[in-house]
Amino acid sequence: MWGAVVGKELASRLQGRLTYVVLTLMVVTSTGLVLGSFWLIVTSVPTLVPVIGSSAATSSTPTFAALISGYRGVFLFFVMAFCLLSALAVVAPAVASTALTGEREEGTFDSLLATGLPARSIVVGKLVASVGFVLLVALTAIPGFAMAWMFGGAGAVDVILTGLLLLASLCLFAAIGVFCSSVGRSSAVAALYAYGLVFFFGTGTLGLYVLGASGGMETAFRPLLALNPWIALLSVPDQVSGQIAQLLPFQYRPLLDSGSQQGLFGAIRTPRWVLTLLLYAALTALFVLLSSAAIDPCHRWKGHRSVRALLGGDTWR
Repeated sequence: MWGAVVGKELASRLQGRLTYVVLTLMVVTSTGLVLGSFWLIVTSVPTLVPVIGSSAATSSTPTFAALISGYRGVFLFFVMAFCLLSALAVVAPAVASTALTGEREEGTFDSLLATGLPARSIVVGKLVASVGFVLLVALTAIPGFAMAWMFGGAGAVDVILTGLLLLASLCLFAAIGVFCSSVGRSSAVAALYAYGLVFFFGTGTLGLYVLGASGGMETAFRPLLALNPWIALLSVPDQVSGQIAQLLPFQYRPLLDSGSQQGLFGAIRTPRWVLTLLLYAALTALFVLLSSAAIDPCHRWKGHRSVRALLGGDTWR
């Protein structure tokens, strides 16, 4: 049922001039980041001949320079992944925050509701279209990862897990944008709130953790790290993150020590990226439900005053 919404949304986005501007900027930016990262990785450890294909640390001294020297391919691959994740955090909220506010601004929102499609189908269609469009933009950066394969070291498992984390982050960022679009009265306001929420996931959680760890409450604030996409991405390469953690002050070592993360029930030990994938899937579903309730004028949740204040959109003007 939401296929028609996806087709209409993608067609309207791909026909605009802004799409080609964004694609061009993405190619230029990703190319510059690839070349800059390649230069920094290669020149970080002075050698006469770059060690192509090296994937094992060559120094027993746990220094950052030695780690880069031994894991050049891994570092370059995850630098590219970080750049791509940053691009998703910038592009996805901006694209998704216009999904429903754009309909209001063009005067077609009431006609969309009058089609008889369930509110959830409309929201899912807008979300899928936004994710698909951003994926199309992100695919322009994929050739940049070919530079990392020159050095090797990034295994198939790391590539798959990195792809899953990037996709889960994209879905959450887009779901946040659609939710803000469902309760906002303009695209600018919706984008502002969407960027605020994405900023909390990326920077706010890390800041709160650092403050808590500095105050001797590291264990209490550690669960916040599972909400941070960049920290979850760092937990994927176990052979590197554990060694980098040894370079940090003692109270901050759990920041990257993926092998000591508490599970959902305390006694179960799981890597941080597992918790992040589960939480992002749950949060994406939650934002879809909230968006569906926000655009449905007869939803039963709006019978409660507190929920109506949140979803009614009056405070988002």
